[in-house]
Amino acid sequence: MGAIKEGVILMLLDTIREAKEIRTP
Repeated sequence: MGAIKEGVILMLLDTIREAKEIRTP
């Protein structure tokens, strides 16, 4: 169960990072 939670958190962090990169000109 813990590994699944870590995977979800990593995916969320990746999506947030991508969103920030897209916003930055």
